[in-house]
Amino acid sequence: MEKILPPRKTKSTQAPVRQRLDPEERKRQIIEVATTELSKQGYWGFSVRQVAKELGLTGPAVLYHFKSKEDLMIAVLEHRDEIDIRHTSQALGVSYDEMWKEPVQYGLKEFCHVAMERNSQQIEIIRLYMILQAEALNKDHPAYEYYQRREERTISNMAKIAKHDNFPDPHKEAFDVFAAMDGLELRWLHHPDTIDLLKEWDIFAEGRWGRR
Repeated sequence: MEKILPPRKTKSTQAPVRQRLDPEERKRQIIEVATTELSKQGYWGFSVRQVAKELGLTGPAVLYHFKSKEDLMIAVLEHRDEIDIRHTSQALGVSYDEMWKEPVQYGLKEFCHVAMERNSQQIEIIRLYMILQAEALNKDHPAYEYYQRREERTISNMAKIAKHDNFPDPHKEAFDVFAAMDGLELRWLHHPDTIDLLKEWDIFAEGRWGRR
């Protein structure tokens, strides 16, 4: 009697081979996927399991690099902050380390234009920040302290730029401009097809500062 052998696995039936990456590259990959999930679901809606599934990993494999869901969220936020600062420093023609070194070499109008131009090109990231920022109004939210520190740091750094521009009250100018940027970005997220973020910002800046 003829012996029937089991079918050989073909390329289409073989299980996919997981690509082995060095730890830093794997962490970057996890952060990128978590960024997308957070921008859609917020902190309470996203899960480590979903991030792992998108990458073909297990939950413990993700938690090997980030010890908790909270740690992963903070890593996402800090990673995006660093990327944005590096992009902004390059656009302003200063080094990353000299970005906030006083006296700064650029004014508020120039800085804000560069920042808003960058933001206009990454709506997913701005949505992520806004969703988590709204959630973090609750002091029990794991990103509450992050957003408190980030706002204080951002306004303090913008006040250094306002000082360069010789505003009589640099901190007040920085606070007002930070609030204006946040408000316009929120309106843009509601109406991305009808609001040109950079154009609207430049109109505001021209009206507030003129040729300064």
